[in-house]
Amino acid sequence: MRLTKSQKQSIVLAVMQDVPQIDYHEREKEIIEKAIYRNAPKEIKAVLDAHELHRVLENRSVRSFLVSSGGRYRYSQFKGIVDKSDNVLNASDLKKIESIKKKHLAQLEARKNAEAALERAIAAFSTTNKLREAMPSLDKYIPAGEEKIANLPAVSNVMEALKSAGWKEAKKLAA
Repeated sequence: MRLTKSQKQSIVLAVMQDVPQIDYHEREKEIIEKAIYRNAPKEIKAVLDAHELHRVLENRSVRSFLVSSGGRYRYSQFKGIVDKSDNVLNASDLKKIESIKKKHLAQLEARKNAEAALERAIAAFSTTNKLREAMPSLDKYIPAGEEKIANLPAVSNVMEALKSAGWKEAKKLAA
């Protein structure tokens, strides 16, 4: 069976989903949460310890020090005590976060390189049989059997959707 571009992309995506990765954002969040707790007044610590009272606390967003795989910063939600993590992080916390950041960036780079190598390797094959012969370990990701591929646009119920949105069909003029 011929391999289409979308099938090749699906194979790469499925393989990459099976590549394990460490969630460094969670590790960073744990460090920040401990720092928030450590610096909180005893009354706030009592509320933080009583999980049933968390509903009375406002969630606050704290910008992550780690860039996500999409190149954007994530924001972690914490129970409302501080607005900025730099108000509570000490030198030891920042050193831990910097170490996590290096590991996080190394993991992102390794995954990006592995994905690019896999994309290049799979791009060289035009059929499932050739890909299976060359890379038998990827067999579970390769589509099996003949698959009909329709190259038709998805236009079902377009007119009904337009009419329900208020579109009025133009009247045909008599010739």
